[in-house]
Amino acid sequence: MNLVALSASHRSTDLELVACLSHRAAGLDRALAARLGTGVIVLATCNRFEIYLETRGDRMAARSQALGVIAGECLMDEASVAAAFSTFEGQAAVEHLFSVASGLESMVIGEREVTRQVSRALEASRAVGTLSATLDRLFQDAIRVAREVDAETGLREHGRSVATVGLDVAADALPSRPAVPGRGFSGRSVLLIGTGNYAALTYAALRARGCTDIAVYSHTGRARHFARERQVEIVGRSELAATLRRVDVIVSCSGRSGRIVTPETLRGAQAQVLIDLSLERDIDPACAQNPRVRLIDLDTVRTHAPELGEAPVLSARLIIEAGIGRFRARLDERLLASTLADEVARAEQDIARERSALLDAFGEFLDPAEIEYLVRKVRLERKRDLHARITRLKAAAHT
Repeated sequence: MNLVALSASHRSTDLELVACLSHRAAGLDRALAARLGTGVIVLATCNRFEIYLETRGDRMAARSQALGVIAGECLMDEASVAAAFSTFEGQAAVEHLFSVASGLESMVIGEREVTRQVSRALEASRAVGTLSATLDRLFQDAIRVAREVDAETGLREHGRSVATVGLDVAADALPSRPAVPGRGFSGRSVLLIGTGNYAALTYAALRARGCTDIAVYSHTGRARHFARERQVEIVGRSELAATLRRVDVIVSCSGRSGRIVTPETLRGAQAQVLIDLSLERDIDPACAQNPRVRLIDLDTVRTHAPELGEAPVLSARLIIEAGIGRFRARLDERLLASTLADEVARAEQDIARERSALLDAFGEFLDPAEIEYLVRKVRLERKRDLHARITRLKAAAHT
């Protein structure tokens, strides 16, 4: 199984480097496919950047070539790129993807969003034409197993995600005010920056926590659709500066806008909590130097992610193991079918060569009926050989 997975994630790499790779990786899938001539899927989330390859030759050679392409496309030196990525080969690559898709490798164990991100990566690969049959089957099976984990274990029952953990930390950090007794989001004003999936998750989590004063800003112009669906206020460019200073909480879920929130934009603001869920920061880290500001970023989320008990994780592992077994069985069946087709084609070619040789040697001495009799004998012999080879192949496939 010629599969290689290259992974740069929160578990092994600085998130700033992961962000740098993600930001510079446009077109990387096509570049890798063109260089290696193989299937490629790129998976990018808020805390990981991964590349899945189906190679045609030596896996380590493919890895080395891939790292060179990544370095060139991302404008980084190859040594830094090589140090950033962990490598999984063959069965290990399969196990890694199944664990990632099921949320076991996430910053917040059991989060749901990563399954959707794996699905979007698969569809993106299909759209740009870098998807191979094996990677297609691998990702589809990983997504299917992730849904089984969701349905059959308690791993995701609390709806944990990067967004919800960030909001939980923020709730404890919000200062109490006379008009807003206690902590939490009820009675607080919140600005969402971004309109993607994390913004939608954050909005739902805010409403579940009693927050009703929510506004949204997007530099892409998609705020109108987001706001219409959720009946929230739209903040335009002309209103952004005043809104940044007015609200109690700013949640950044964009990552493609540049530094929207800076110490200058917050000058004169009341005490605030800033939550930056973007891999490519929208909020300048220097904002944390303001004593009236509490900045919560992905590193904060990582340190506050709740621990889960062993039981749901073990249940998830067992479901994943069974799913990997089914994937391997389907892969073996497909390989066997391809091998059998090759054997049949080879046998037909042998018979055609034998017929041609008989005609060359005896064509002038024997009539066509006699030649065809000899060809039938050759065909029968080749069929016996083919049957024996097929029997051996099937036996090997089931051991």
